[in-house]
Amino acid sequence: MAGGAMGIVASLFLIGDAIIIFLAQRKDTDTNTQHSG
Repeated sequence: MAGGAMGIVASLFLIGDAIIIFLAQRKDTDTNTQHSG
């Protein structure tokens, strides 16, 4: 059970990171004023 829960949490984190990166790239195309990292 714990392994399955960890897998779900890990997949949620990966999906969240993908969404954040996707939104950041879209925003970066709109306003190309700042670049961090």
